[in-house]
Amino acid sequence: MRASLFVFVYPAIYLVSSKGKTISSTNYSAIDDKIEIHIDYEAILAVDLPNGLKKGKYH
Repeated sequence: MRASLFVFVYPAIYLVSSKGKTISSTNYSAIDDKIEIHIDYEAILAVDLPNGLKKGKYH
């Protein structure tokens, strides 16, 4: 299987053994009436990926 097709063919549920998201900061602008949210995403891989990332590594 070509590496470029791996992510599309392999169901995403099997790629990570655990994952989490944390809101690291927010910024509200009353002038523009907009809010900006920064989210940190963390995951531990459940399989080795073709790009060299290894199972069990924290990313």
